[in-house]
Amino acid sequence: MKIELTDDEWTTVLVALDNYAEQKQGEWATTRDEADIEDAGSAEWLWQKIFGAIATERDATAVEAVEASLRGELPEHKATADEQPELPFNTQTNSGGSASVDPFDLGMSSQYDNMGDK
Repeated sequence: MKIELTDDEWTTVLVALDNYAEQKQGEWATTRDEADIEDAGSAEWLWQKIFGAIATERDATAVEAVEASLRGELPEHKATADEQPELPFNTQTNSGGSASVDPFDLGMSSQYDNMGDK
C-alpha cells in the first residue's frame, strides 16, 4: 500500500502528531498515567520518523531540515539534473505534486512486540 500526500497534507499530519503529543503530555502532568507519556513519546517518534524520511527524500542536510522544522515547514526539495524540478519529492512513480510513501517501509515496530501471550 502506498499513500500519496501533498506538502500541505504532510504538514497537517505532522501538526496533528505534534498536537497529540502535547495533549498527552498535558494529560500525563495531571494524571501521571504512564500510558499518556508513552503515547506522547510514540507521537514524537512518529513525527521524527516522517520528517526524517521527507528530509532524506529531499536530500536536505541536517541543518536545512532543522531550520525548516523550526519554521514549521518541510525542507526544500533540491532538484537534480535528471529530475523534473516541479516535483516536490524525488520519486520515479509520481507524476504530480505528491509523495509516495509505503507506510510498511517506515521500519515501525510496536512496543508490544515480543511481550508474550497472557
